[in-house]
Amino acid sequence: MEDGQAFFTAMKFSSTSSNHYGVKFYLLLVLYIQPDNPIDAPKIITSIISPPIFVDSRKSARDNHEKKNESFI
Repeated sequence: MEDGQAFFTAMKFSSTSSNHYGVKFYLLLVLYIQPDNPIDAPKIITSIISPPIFVDSRKSARDNHEKKNESFI
């Protein structure tokens, strides 16, 4: 995390949007603190859901030379 923002250079998905009839994916990011005592529940500090993301296959993305950058704050 840098200046309150997290950056991912690569992510691997086990499926693609094409496999799900074109449906886009959403990322759910949760920042939490795990207490020392395992009986206590984690304390959620914040959570955010991403805008919809089209997940393309590696072959299809490689064939498409257009670079796509998705970002959200």
